[in-house]
Amino acid sequence: MLKKELGIKINENLNANQRKQLTELLSRNRNVFAKDITELGKTSYHYHRIDTGNAPPVQSMPYRQTPQMRQETEKHIDIMLKNDIIEESNSPWSSPIVLVRKKKSNMDAKQEKFVHNYSKIVTPLTQLTQKNKKYIWTQDCQAAFETLKHSLVSAPILVFPDFEKPFVLSVDASDYAIGYVLGQLNPNTKLEHVVAYGGRSLNKNEQKWHINEKEGLALKEGIKHFNPYLASHKFTVYTDNITVRWIDTIKNIQGRLGRWALELQGYDFEIMHRPGKKNNADALSRREYEKIGPEYFPQNEIEQTVAAMSNKKYEIITFDYKGDDEQQPNILTITDTGNEDDETLENIDPEQFKKRKTFRHLQRHCPDFVEIFSYKLEGQVPQERQKARQLDAKAFHYEIDNGILYHFFNARSRSLPKGQNMVKQLAIPRTLRKEVLEAFHDNIVGCHQGEERTYEAVRQRYYWPNMYTDIKTYIKTCEICQRSKRDTHSHPVPLKPMPIEEVFSRWHMDILELPETPEKYRYLLLVVDSGSKWCEAFPMRTQEATEVASILFREIIARFGAPRCIVSDQGANFLSKLVAALCELLQIKRHYTSAYHPQTNAACERMNSFIVQSLRAQLEKQTDWPNYIAPIMMAYRMTPATQSTQYSPFHLLFGQEMRAPIDVALIPKSTLPKNHREYLNKFIKDLLLTRDVAAENTKRAQAKYKTQHDKRAVKPTYLPGDKVMLFCKKVKKGQSPKLKVRWTGPFTITNLGPPDCNTFKLRRDSDNKISKKLVNASRLKVFNSKTDRPDYLLDDNDDLFEEDEDDEG
Repeated sequence: MLKKELGIKINENLNANQRKQLTELLSRNRNVFAKDITELGKTSYHYHRIDTGNAPPVQSMPYRQTPQMRQETEKHIDIMLKNDIIEESNSPWSSPIVLVRKKKSNMDAKQEKFVHNYSKIVTPLTQLTQKNKKYIWTQDCQAAFETLKHSLVSAPILVFPDFEKPFVLSVDASDYAIGYVLGQLNPNTKLEHVVAYGGRSLNKNEQKWHINEKEGLALKEGIKHFNPYLASHKFTVYTDNITVRWIDTIKNIQGRLGRWALELQGYDFEIMHRPGKKNNADALSRREYEKIGPEYFPQNEIEQTVAAMSNKKYEIITFDYKGDDEQQPNILTITDTGNEDDETLENIDPEQFKKRKTFRHLQRHCPDFVEIFSYKLEGQVPQERQKARQLDAKAFHYEIDNGILYHFFNARSRSLPKGQNMVKQLAIPRTLRKEVLEAFHDNIVGCHQGEERTYEAVRQRYYWPNMYTDIKTYIKTCEICQRSKRDTHSHPVPLKPMPIEEVFSRWHMDILELPETPEKYRYLLLVVDSGSKWCEAFPMRTQEATEVASILFREIIARFGAPRCIVSDQGANFLSKLVAALCELLQIKRHYTSAYHPQTNAACERMNSFIVQSLRAQLEKQTDWPNYIAPIMMAYRMTPATQSTQYSPFHLLFGQEMRAPIDVALIPKSTLPKNHREYLNKFIKDLLLTRDVAAENTKRAQAKYKTQHDKRAVKPTYLPGDKVMLFCKKVKKGQSPKLKVRWTGPFTITNLGPPDCNTFKLRRDSDNKISKKLVNASRLKVFNSKTDRPDYLLDDNDDLFEEDEDDEG
């Protein structure tokens, strides 16, 4: 009774006892089953109300209906009124009734145009969909179904390709499969005829993709599948997906769609939109496909195909694929087994294949890629939601091809739209990254290029996480680069002005080398007073200590008195025992500049520049330079020092300006006042005031120069024990300064120099030799040891490709 009342069908495979138990269960719970709309349950516990707020009522006119549609509408309204589902209302709110036709099967609609007597053939099938008709699949239904199936793969639906006509490709995707149909348009009937069908099921990972990506996959797979027909012809693609419709024109396209758009750039096609119900591939994307495995390629069929290719004898070498991808077939390689001189179709080196297997093993066991493989192949994700999202976003840029992991990135290019310059990178495991960097940096073709150039070269082929940081660290710690390249990010050390002294309290000394004269003069000894900028210059035949000490005593100390200190570089003549004894005898302190840092002796350096510039302007014969020293000294002494004191050295020394030769003719002769004592007192007072003003001007100039200098200056923070490189300016005779390796080391700092002098004592690491001279911080830079590199860039991986039987097999 219950079965007839509710129209329930009980499976015939159940025995009598099971049928009885099921019937009793349904009878006890009869109240939960509704025979029709009259038995639908009702409740008064809750009233459904629509809160319209303050919105004005919406009134829409009813749609025009045919008599048949109106009759169907009134029928449904009467049923709902009778069962208290709706009630009559005079509400100002009104909406029209919409009737939707039952759509026909897409595949049926396509076949109806081609199959002769289509309506007669499908009669047993259409009867199954009639109202109040029991669904019983009979032999007539099966025969009709087989007839329709056969019509799909035979004329006139299926035709041979005509390469004079344009091809049409229809693609579609569902939640579990993709389908594609290659066809051609008949110019006479304007109907599309099928050339070939295609499709496949989606793997577990692909089923999780967004529908846009599934449709894009259908497009890519369809074009690749029918490549022999489409490679050299223009064709039209039909899809029901809007995103795929514009895949070749969308800007900033990334991810899988971007990569696929790049792969399809070699084809000439136009994408058109076609609704799903009119899409030829709609039904193919909803059928079940068998998994592609080794059985997909029967061995006997392959051998027959190979035998038909040539009269030569071939053997089939099969390498079983060990990956997790269910759809990856065996790797088949055809090699010639004929004479040794015969050409081979393809040779596989077992060693190369072993390396490929080992490389795949290294990838899958690399900590950086383990999660990617687990997610791509097995769908494993972390338990934490945030980490799962991060992994999904990261895996979006990876792809597994033949068991090998690849990464994709969109290279920036001004000439190409974003998304159309996709680069496929091989993912490098940690154990091979050192070899890659050695090949692109240390190798002879790497040429020890900089960080950016090396990074760009590697990025075009390979990828690993934090690759830019690793390359930067690797190059930063390369000893050859540290020795041969200049320090482009160096900063000067803060300036420490020397204290302002009284006139003749501190002399600065230096020796200038000039062309040898007929009188054998070759050197010029310069002595400059720091207080007045008074300068003396003495030609010398040698720069030996005896000659230097003699001039220093006879021409300076004997005429101007013993100074408090003398500043010079660390030349052997100034460091000699003779000069040291002279200074000790007269109680003169000696100060030396640090090696190759003449800035401390700036007074002499500026004087050197002035003399050389003046000689260059006046000399006709370079060996005549001693004859011009006296006039140059006169010019310098009578000219105000605009960069410091604002007075001439002569004025600060004698209290008045030097009389120039032209002054004798133009300036009247001055007369002394009658009161000589008063004049003398005023003269001394003015001279002292002038020197005070000059000292103040010098102090102000030093402060201004220090402010300007220290804008980019950084105080060195070296401490004893730090490793540094030393800049060496000395070039051996016969060597080119441009090709000289300027940085030497590494050195270890052993001691600090005087406070605020920024000088250091060094010990060379190669032989533990300690330098005798202090070195200024401006000649030092930090030494970056290779131990600062990541561990995987330090390991020796010479035997990486030794086959591991346990892991591989």
